[in-house]
Amino acid sequence: MTPSEIIGAEVEKQGGDVDQFKQTVMYMLKNNLAFLLHTNQSVLLLKQLGDGDVESHLFTQDSTSTLFKSLQFFIEKIRNSEVRAIYGKATNQQIIEALKRLGVTVEQSDREEYNWKATV
Repeated sequence: MTPSEIIGAEVEKQGGDVDQFKQTVMYMLKNNLAFLLHTNQSVLLLKQLGDGDVESHLFTQDSTSTLFKSLQFFIEKIRNSEVRAIYGKATNQQIIEALKRLGVTVEQSDREEYNWKATV
């Protein structure tokens, strides 16, 4: 699947407007407000918050075992980037637990609009 197809499938599954979401993502990418990482059947959208901080959104069609490998890939890429901290709104606690098993320090967010933070 292409990144666009992966994102579309996840947005559709959650009942969102796929076309509008894709337009928003394209706008953010075009204006350097966000960037995408893609591997296997997973896409990680990282929205710039400033000062090396990003907001993360994971879109996946991976199986559980493949998702673990995808997360390893994303962590490695982020650690080799200028990203300082990642923020998110976890709706799936299993993702947080997987990040912890992969050696990521996940803590309570210091930003009100997010419920977790990972410093890389």
